[in-house]
Amino acid sequence: MHRKLKQFVIITIGLMFIGNVNATVITDLSERDWRTNGDSALTYDASTNLEWLDLTITRGNSILDTEALDLFDVFRWATTLEIENLLDAALYGIGHRFSSAEVDKINTQHFIDLLGVTYDDGTTAQGNSRAAEVTPGRYHVGWASLSFGLARALDPSANNGLLENERNASTGSWLVRRANNVPEPNSIVLLSLGLLGLCLSRRKRRSSFNKEVPH
Repeated sequence: MHRKLKQFVIITIGLMFIGNVNATVITDLSERDWRTNGDSALTYDASTNLEWLDLTITRGNSILDTEALDLFDVFRWATTLEIENLLDAALYGIGHRFSSAEVDKINTQHFIDLLGVTYDDGTTAQGNSRAAEVTPGRYHVGWASLSFGLARALDPSANNGLLENERNASTGSWLVRRANNVPEPNSIVLLSLGLLGLCLSRRKRRSSFNKEVPH
């Protein structure tokens, strides 16, 4: 029993680690409603259990503008790593990448439709985040675009940033929250370690009892 539980804990932690290092793919993403039925204002990422707020809700805002909204009781700023992992669902890669492959164009268009169009021409989903402060005092922009016959994506770490009071009409805010439908990864680890500790404690008591009882 002890060996099986120990194996379970190791496998659980291993699977979580693998899940965290794997890139998000387009099939991980799906629409969800936020405040009203049919608003489709959230994009759920099954690979991270995060819900992303539609960029059009904060389009044109500066960092300070977004922080003045009544959103941060449930949402938070997405980190650079989270944004870049999400952008991999549109087009996998590092920095500024582009592709003429039809499958990449389809995936990028689907990504833009899900996360929210921020350009008037309908080509781009673009946002920045206070937690993507790659250069001190500047909050870098990440985007996915379908333009000039190419699928394109640019990570925040490879792009320019905006000041906290600087507005851009084509830029929204990357905001996320943890979805409530499954336990957080840290909770799963704690539960697994707790089960292991309980098993070890019971085994120790049983061993001590066997030593005290004469045969």
